[in-house]
Amino acid sequence: MKSSSTSGSLWQLGHQSGSLQALAIGRILWSLFQFRNTFSMLERAQELTKFPSFFFKPIVLMKIMSFGTPLIDPTHSIGWLLPIILSLSGIGSILGFKTRKSIFVFAFTQTLIVSYCYSFGDYHHDQALPILAGFLLALTPCGDTFSMDQFLKNIHQHPTKGHLKTNSFGWFFVFIYSFLSVIYLSSGLAKLSHSSTDWLSGKALMFYIQQDALINARPIGIWVSNDLILCMVLAWCTLSFQLLFGLGLFNQKLQWVLVTMAIFFHLITDLLMKASFLGFIGVLSFLLPWNRITNKAGIVKKSSQLEKTRLKKR
Repeated sequence: MKSSSTSGSLWQLGHQSGSLQALAIGRILWSLFQFRNTFSMLERAQELTKFPSFFFKPIVLMKIMSFGTPLIDPTHSIGWLLPIILSLSGIGSILGFKTRKSIFVFAFTQTLIVSYCYSFGDYHHDQALPILAGFLLALTPCGDTFSMDQFLKNIHQHPTKGHLKTNSFGWFFVFIYSFLSVIYLSSGLAKLSHSSTDWLSGKALMFYIQQDALINARPIGIWVSNDLILCMVLAWCTLSFQLLFGLGLFNQKLQWVLVTMAIFFHLITDLLMKASFLGFIGVLSFLLPWNRITNKAGIVKKSSQLEKTRLKKR
């Protein structure tokens, strides 16, 4: 019974949540967050170009993408070429123009920038999942609705090819939720295994909030870091959320609650500490019940009515 219940929950996550509306709206939000985050990374990369070449030690991924040659000239490519590619591919991803190609180029360019920064030992682990989500998104029909591609097809009155069935891209949603579950669980377990007493007492969170809030000029964070009881409550909420997020794979009722909690978690950490995990919100946005939201808002019905009217005129 448990096995069938589990498989049923995974099916619901991949199929009921996995709609074209969720893909398209998630694509737009993911692109917006990554557009903002990537240009922040680009600024950091431009700062690193001022370092002596002695410090540049290409990582394996950088060598593979550059075919063994220095693909990025620090004084030229990062200065003008990559910003242009990022801008064009990012805007194409947001608007849904040549959608899948734009997303792939956007994700690939982000990978180049991150690899360049890593080659200077400037490691940040907040971009891996959003970039990976971009590559996987390029394999889905995320431009079949709410996109310039769809608009241009309608103008030229080219009948839209049969949409891929939901079960042909439901894996995307299941993978995202599963990967997030592993990331959050490992983070929660690491806190408990390395400094369980300090985390459970709120002292560890108080230290991190105070440190980052002072560096990033977050007055609310500074105020919160002076209240140990409040920090302890936030620490327990953080651990509970990270350790229990995976339950959404087995209980559909918890999925929307946990995804919403995760979004608020990252928004609050940015407010208190200016944590650099806003890209996770773009990934989490795919898991929101967009199909229900668009149905209630009448967006899907209106678009279908317009399509019927257009067909009648033909």
